[in-house]
Amino acid sequence: MSPEETANEIEKRKSVLFRVPVPTWLAYGISFLETYAILSVRFSAWLSIIGSIAEVLCLTFLLPASQRKRLLGPRQSNLTFNVFAAAPLVVLLMTRNAYFLGPIAALVVLAALLTAAASGNPLIGFLDLAILYAPFLAVATGAEFLLLVALILVGSISALQIMHAIDKKLFSSLGVKATSLGISFFRAWFNKHDPEYEELLKNISSQSKIKTVIASFFSIDGTSLLGSLVISDAHPGPFHEVGSSMLPKIISDEFERQTGAPCVVLRGVGGHENDMPSRADATAFASALASSAKTFAKEGLLSKVDVSQSKAGNFTLTHLDFGVQSAFILSKAPQPCDDIPEEVAARLEGTIKNCKLSDAHNSGPDDGKSTLSYFPESDVEAIQSSIKSWQSVTRGFSAGFSHIDLPSSLQTGICDGGVAAISISNEAGSAVLVSFQGNNMIRGLRDKIISELRKAGFSTAEVATTDNHQLSTSLKSVNSYTMVGGSNPEEVLRLALDAANQARSSERPAAVAVQEVTQDVRVVGAEGLNKLNASIKSGVLILEKLLAAWTIACLLLVAITLA
Repeated sequence: MSPEETANEIEKRKSVLFRVPVPTWLAYGISFLETYAILSVRFSAWLSIIGSIAEVLCLTFLLPASQRKRLLGPRQSNLTFNVFAAAPLVVLLMTRNAYFLGPIAALVVLAALLTAAASGNPLIGFLDLAILYAPFLAVATGAEFLLLVALILVGSISALQIMHAIDKKLFSSLGVKATSLGISFFRAWFNKHDPEYEELLKNISSQSKIKTVIASFFSIDGTSLLGSLVISDAHPGPFHEVGSSMLPKIISDEFERQTGAPCVVLRGVGGHENDMPSRADATAFASALASSAKTFAKEGLLSKVDVSQSKAGNFTLTHLDFGVQSAFILSKAPQPCDDIPEEVAARLEGTIKNCKLSDAHNSGPDDGKSTLSYFPESDVEAIQSSIKSWQSVTRGFSAGFSHIDLPSSLQTGICDGGVAAISISNEAGSAVLVSFQGNNMIRGLRDKIISELRKAGFSTAEVATTDNHQLSTSLKSVNSYTMVGGSNPEEVLRLALDAANQARSSERPAAVAVQEVTQDVRVVGAEGLNKLNASIKSGVLILEKLLAAWTIACLLLVAITLA
């Protein structure tokens, strides 16, 4: 399975497993009510209330504190209890007695894997499970009590032994324990960022040369910078705020901080093999780019450009001709598409001299498909032919920039940083490029935005996303693949028009300086991704076999207990 396919499989499972739209206060309340319902079977109302309060306090404070690596926070521990208490509670309330250990047996053994792995110690794992099942321990008596204690203890120790076996398998290939990798991954998933996970990514990373093209737009006399256009092959990822996931936002911030002017960021080529392992790497990369642009000599200012569009197979190509450098923005909308594979990019960029490809990233992909499948040979040949035969007429121009800074929103799918735009006008017409901080765009939205931009007077228009991964794999996603548009495409359309109009209103006669920067950067790399995927797959195979054995054992326990 390719890295892209693996990511898509994770997305599909995540939408089922982790979308829990329950407010934190409600999770605490449910924990209290469930505990009270259990204890009231055998104890007075006051004792049940006291015991329920004690259980919620244990879930909120003691359970998270007992875990060395804090996999479960207060909210997660309460939600875990809510889920695992629900099934046996139903049986308990139906029978009104303590013979409910059958359905709880299966849940105890499965919960043991998470808790023992999170703690890294069978005794602390036992404590975690004892906290989760304290109400049941209080109600159960005699043989039932001993059976439940035995289940918890055996489950904790067994889970630790299982994790040890998977640890050995992954350590032999990655040099990293599965428990460390898995726990830090989920901690990063829950908390958006985790330094330990980034350190683990560094262990499989290597150096690679990353190409970036920077177009700096100045007033015609060269005295003031109007804004910058940056196209970089560095990839945002892997998810949330880990590694270079927020690289486009970081680049935009660094350029604005160092130059004092807006910055429009576009995706280049390549995929997750060009992820940087840490946010520090991404910040250093962006800072170096901004410094390079700031110090770039203005003697080579170009006073003529051309912006035009053409169809090539299923793709729309937007050509920015700076004379010394050409940039082609590829969009397959409304058909699905994803990252431009490096092998495809090498062919297309080699068609003419000083050619840079950019991925508009504006029509969401299908789950389970590799990026290469979006670029059939017929389309690649059509794009090559179009690039080779393109006729441009560069003219004097005016340029304007805008930046509407916004916080991230799951409703719109827009990440921190909002939306930026560049408008270029000459005697042939007016062109605009709008770029959203986000990871791809819901299908069909790009064409609606383009239609409205043309009605607003732009003869050439394109809308793109930066591939910012801040909202990717969010636990509260409004769809399984968080794309710009989300559940509120009307707001995205409005923002695109606002950004475009603001850019046009700020237009001034302009000149441009273009430079290509190649940096030696630490990235996860294709080899690192393959090694990670292969190691995880081998660990999952071990786990699948053990889960099958556990299922049989749990069924036997249920049968024995209910007999």
